[in-house]
Amino acid sequence: MLTDSPIGIGLDVHKNSPDLMMLPQFVSNMQWVSAPEAVSAAPVLVVPGIWLADAPSQAGDLLRGRASAGRDTIVVPRFRAGSLTNILGSPSAVEITAAEFKSFEWGDHHYQVPGFTVIKSALHAGKWGEAPGVGTVLLAYRPHTVSGAIVLCAATVTSRLVGVAADTQKALLLSMIAAVSTPVAEMVESVEAVPSVLPASIDEFLEQESELGAAFLLSRLAVADPDLANLTEAATKYLNIQLSPDDVIRLRQRLPHATVADVRLALSRFGWGAHLRRILQPSEVTSEVRTK
Repeated sequence: MLTDSPIGIGLDVHKNSPDLMMLPQFVSNMQWVSAPEAVSAAPVLVVPGIWLADAPSQAGDLLRGRASAGRDTIVVPRFRAGSLTNILGSPSAVEITAAEFKSFEWGDHHYQVPGFTVIKSALHAGKWGEAPGVGTVLLAYRPHTVSGAIVLCAATVTSRLVGVAADTQKALLLSMIAAVSTPVAEMVESVEAVPSVLPASIDEFLEQESELGAAFLLSRLAVADPDLANLTEAATKYLNIQLSPDDVIRLRQRLPHATVADVRLALSRFGWGAHLRRILQPSEVTSEVRTK
């Protein structure tokens, strides 16, 4: 049972987890509760990412239940590489991939907190923190504006690390707790806001649209007639990626003229070569990727 208005809670099964070792030192009046209690509990819940891999069904039910109840959750390392899309219930792919960073940027702050995984996602909103040249470190996902947030933090914020200042870890954790408690309208802007300037080349298109733009291009390459095909279905069938009809319309309007060969080369340069090899490509016979 919760008492004395704690600002943070954890699951009792994680009380001795090395991934949350520093949590009681960072959060005043930290309390440990059962999973049923945690579903509707008001304080921010902190859980280790490895639990999402070890118990995906239980974790998904709890995280989605808290979000529906307007309650916030922060997920911290360790993470296991793989997809979190089903656990979060997100419309676009969210994946954890192996990558090492020493520090990262969040707003006007530079945090000297390292990590060994990053978050890859086609979601634009909620990308708070970024390790330049490596990937997204902080992602806050809300199913709806009235939902609670599920914050994925790839920085090792609650475990003991040699050479990392505990005060810096504490400041990061408390900043995340404060950020999820802020009304949605006042929340920090995403580091990957939808750009307003139309791209002049496929490279610029991919730089601006990131994973979502790559999924759109790959889906076009996977079908015989990309201007008539249902690219939402193609993305699911060939790439296992959720590409909404609204995103298809928006991206089609932003896509610059380019040959199929140019698109293939750009996708390869941006690290999507493996996906290119996986899809069928009847569109090779088409000289233009787009016809308005």
